[in-house]
Formats: sequence, C-alpha cells, structure tokens
Amino acid sequence: PVSLSSGGLDVAYQMGDPNVSTFLRHLQNDFNSLHCRQFGNFLKNSLRNASAQVVNAILEHLDEFVAVFKSNARLAIKTYESGKKPDEDVLSRMLQAYGYLFHSSRIAPSIQAGDSGEIVTLLCSIITLTKYKNVCSRAVWVLGTCSSFSAAFLDPHSTAIVAALSSVTENDSFNSDSLVHVVLTSLGRFLPRCSSFPAISHLWVVHLYRYMLCDNAKVRNLAKDLMEMALPRVYPPTAKLSQIVMKDVKDLLPTFKRFKEEHTSANGLGEALMAAWGYIVLLLGRLAIDTPGLLNTLLNICENTFISPVPGTRCETFHAWKKLVQCFADLASDGKVTAKKIDLLMKPIMITFVPDESHEREMSVQLAALDWWMDFYSVLGKDPSYMVDNFEAVIVPVVNAILDSGVVYGPEVTSKVATFLSILMTPTRSASRALNKKFSAISERLRHGAELPKAIQTIPDLNATSQGSIEYDARSSPILVHYMGWLKLYLNMPYWKEQKLNRSDGLKMPQEFLDLWVSLLAANANFVLNYSELELSQKLDSETAKSYQALIRYLWDNFSSRCL
Repeated sequence: PVSLSSGGLDVAYQMGDPNVSTFLRHLQNDFNSLHCRQFGNFLKNSLRNASAQVVNAILEHLDEFVAVFKSNARLAIKTYESGKKPDEDVLSRMLQAYGYLFHSSRIAPSIQAGDSGEIVTLLCSIITLTKYKNVCSRAVWVLGTCSSFSAAFLDPHSTAIVAALSSVTENDSFNSDSLVHVVLTSLGRFLPRCSSFPAISHLWVVHLYRYMLCDNAKVRNLAKDLMEMALPRVYPPTAKLSQIVMKDVKDLLPTFKRFKEEHTSANGLGEALMAAWGYIVLLLGRLAIDTPGLLNTLLNICENTFISPVPGTRCETFHAWKKLVQCFADLASDGKVTAKKIDLLMKPIMITFVPDESHEREMSVQLAALDWWMDFYSVLGKDPSYMVDNFEAVIVPVVNAILDSGVVYGPEVTSKVATFLSILMTPTRSASRALNKKFSAISERLRHGAELPKAIQTIPDLNATSQGSIEYDARSSPILVHYMGWLKLYLNMPYWKEQKLNRSDGLKMPQEFLDLWVSLLAANANFVLNYSELELSQKLDSETAKSYQALIRYLWDNFSSRCL
C-alpha cells in the first residue's frame, strides 16, 4: 500500500495501484475535494478498462464505500436544511466519483436493497435542495446511473425520482438547456426499467411534449425520442393524464403561435410544433373530440401548416394528423364518425393533390399525405360495413383528384396508391359485394378513361435521333413513370383480375388496352425492343429504371404476340 499522504493517492492512480483499500481508508479519514477527484479518476480509468482486479477489490469493500457516500450525502442535506451551504465543490466531486461506481453494471447489482433505496432518496433530496447548478447537474446524472440498480428496488421510489427531476425543470433560477438535457437523459434511463412509471405518467409525460417545443434543437430532439419511446407505455392515456394535458394546452398556445409564425426550413420549428401537436392530441384521447371547443382550438394551431412553404413542416403535419385519426378510431368503433367529420379530416389531402397554382409540389409531402390516407381508411375499414359506407368519401376523391389534376405524379405515388388498392381488393378485405362494385367503378374509369392515351401521346418519339441510335429524353421520364404507375394500378383492378388466362389462346385483354400497347410499340419500337441494351441506370434513377425494365419485360413477354 502507498502512504496516506495527500499526494499518495495520485501516485497510486499513476502507478495503477489496485489496492482499493488505500482509497477507502483515505476517504474515510480525510474526505475532501482532492481525494474525491483522485478516487473518481481512479474509478473512471479502472472501470473503463474493465479491470477485474479493481472490480473485485471494490466489491469486497462495497458496503464501506456506500457508507462513505451515505454519510457525506446526509451531512450535505442536513447542512442545506439548516439554511447553510455545504462545501459544494467537495459534494460535486463526490457525486462525480460515485457516479462512475453506480453506473458500473458489474458493481451496481451488488448494492444491497436497503442501500440502493437510500442512495436514490439522498440524491433526490440533494437535487431538490441545492441551488448550485453544477451540483444539481451531477446529482441528476448520478441519479440516472442508478437505473442500473435492480428494478425491484427502484419501483418504490418512482414518484420521488420523477418529483426530483421535475423540480429541476421548474426551477427558473437554473435556466439551462444543458441541465434540461441531463434531466431528460436520466428520465430516459428509468423509462424501460421502472414498471410503475406508466401509473404516474401524469407526473412526467407533460415534460416531454413541453420540451419538444424548446428552442434548443438538441433538447427538442431528445424529448421527441423519449416521447416516442414512452408512447406505447402511456397510450391510451389515463383520465388523469388527459385532464392535465387539456389544461396545459391553453398555457402552450403562445408557444404554438410563435413556432407557427417563426418556422423556417433551417430552424425546424414547424416540424417540432406539429410533432408536439400530434402527441398532445394522442394524450388528450377522447377529450380531443368530446370536449366542446377543444378540437377547434387544436385545428387552429395547424390550419396553415398544411400549406407551409417548408416541405418538412407539411410532412410532419400529416404525421400529426395520423394521430388525430387514432382518436377517431374509438369513435369509429362506436359508429359515431359522421360525414361532416370525415370531410373535415379529408380536406388536407385534397389540398395536397389539387394544389393551388402557387403551391409547391413535393414528392415527400405527397407520400406523407398518402400514408395518412391509408391509415384513415384502415381505421374506418375495421368494420366491413364502414369500409363500404366510406369508400365514396375517402377513396374515390383521392383517386379522382390524382387522375384529374393534370399533374404527372412519380412512380412512388402511383405505386403506393396501386398497392393500397390492391390490398383492399384481396378476398379477406373485399368479401362484400358492395365493395367490389365500388372498386369496379374505378376499374371502368381506368379501362375507358382518357388519362392513359393522353400519357402515351405526350411521350416523345425516342427513335427520332440523327444517327438512329437510341437516346433517352429525360423530359419524357415523368410521363413514362406516370403511365407505368397507372398501368400497374389498372392491372390490379377487379376487371383485369377477373379475366381468364388460357395458355392456348393467350391472355384475353380488353381491346382498349391492346390499342394502347400497340401505340406505345409503334411510336417507340426500338426503345422497347432494345430496352435491355440501354444503360438505364445512367439515364434514370435506379428505382425508376428497375420499374420501367420490369414493366416492359412483363408486357412484352405476355402480350407481344397478340399485339403484333
């Protein structure tokens, strides 16, 4: 063992002395800032290097190390309660050193049940009593490391843990984003460990969506991640939580307004606003729909975000709008979704697909809108009768808007629509004859409609080159992918699915379809016949190239003999 002089511990640390008892005796005999720092450095490096010799030595004296922590923590608390100020530098150093000790997965499980509970209690007291930011931050961090303790020992202290962390966020004298980040990090460590947290969700969930509206992006993002992690454990919300959130909405209105007015593509405030809005709607539960005036208040917050100049804000608004649909899910099961409410929820997607002249069209926004649309109809489609009753109000307007808008949509949009409709047409989803009839109406429109001939007529002649070689005109890409998407959708329609396949006679196709295919072949024969020789990956994006190649190969292999 090295000597117990004030420099002895530094020598022990530098030499890698594994004699842990040296540190213990020194801390017991002369507890000060220097010795706490030396002990902390020793633990940090030894535990980081996974020194089995050091860990075993600490475990041998663990009860004594814990006793040192408890006695000095009690002394600091007693000093605070007497109105005096303890040596907060020593306290801060002690917290840092013991944070490394409690965080070790090889040491923490060995702390006795009574000790672990008292450690948590002492840390909570220090957090609520101290006025020194550095001490508070380290105490919060150490409390978070205590999540390594046995979950059975932590659960009885869940309320005290949440109360201590909440006291930091409510202490205006700190006013520190970095401290809030430490608080949220510690809270996040307890979420998966404490089974009692959902029962007290009304005490801590509100902090998550509030800090989703923080000006600091790092804090906002962490709060959002924690909210996403916590949601499965707190949804559906308890009545107490919903009541608290409802009262909180009024207090947050000025923040909502500021974020809505100041958001740009650079600051991310619009996305943060709508992300928080969506979670608030979920946490309100049925209160969002049943409370007079509350729904209008919520809708006023997002009335302009659907037409925001920032695409990310519009996307996040649709993601939030999906959460409002979840609230409607309960109403749908009760048979209370009225046509008026459906029209209200459908307005944003109609704006997206029938845009104003000045409205910028973004693929990401269109896809987010379609994701919402599919979720909404799936909610209504849980009951077969609702699927039929709401088909005209939910499905037909979107399909018609896409066909009639005169806008050429990319393959991602048309493929998503086609895939969704084909799922709805599977036997398990479309057992109702009434629903089949409604799908047949769309099928007839695509079979006889003018959109496919119009698309083909606008495809440039890809053979018209000076040297007769095959060249690809990038301007034709939107027309081609638009045609492909709706062609795939057409092939999924009931009319085509009902056609009989006879190998001896070939495929029986509607004459209109054959005429369209012949037109494409006649206009661009070399392009079609030699598609495999084209380096499409250099001419188109990879997904479009694969899609185009697959479509041409399928059609040529199956229909060329009949067409020609």
